[in-house]
Amino acid sequence: MIRCVNLGLIARTCCYNMDGEYIAIGFGGRLGKGKEKGGGIVRIYSADLSSDIKLQQEVAVAKEWISDVKFSSNDRIIVVGAHDCKIYIYDVTKDDAKKEMRIKYRAVFNKHNSVINHLGALEMMMMIMMILMNMLMNVIMMVLIIIMIMIKMLMRIMMNVMMMLMNNDNPFI
Repeated sequence: MIRCVNLGLIARTCCYNMDGEYIAIGFGGRLGKGKEKGGGIVRIYSADLSSDIKLQQEVAVAKEWISDVKFSSNDRIIVVGAHDCKIYIYDVTKDDAKKEMRIKYRAVFNKHNSVINHLGALEMMMMIMMILMNMLMNVIMMVLIIIMIMIKMLMRIMMNVMMMLMNNDNPFI
């Protein structure tokens, strides 16, 4: 054993970030009857074994216990699966100078009918999200281009009408 740390709660899942500097731990679960202490909490710890393991942040994420937590491959996102049938997405910010990591709520997927037990296809899910976002941006760009073309056409029509009026070629008289 390299190191043992008393977390004070039932740790259900954990995941190191890509460079191994930080560890995200999801808490919750039941022992006996009643509501569990700390269910739905995610903590971020520094994982440097050469110094004290330091709590970076604690976030009350879900109403039920956390079943899985994953860092994205670029360490910019943490995805959390919980027993409240939801998947939570958090943005990650790292301050290398201060050796700190923080997470900030971004979105939640709440259309599941069952508890989230595993987030095995995280990279695929992130890729699909990025593809959908790119498709949406392309549609928005196309709409803007069409609007600009229509404005340009209207401007030409207005210029032609103004030229006709100035040259006394007024078809309306």
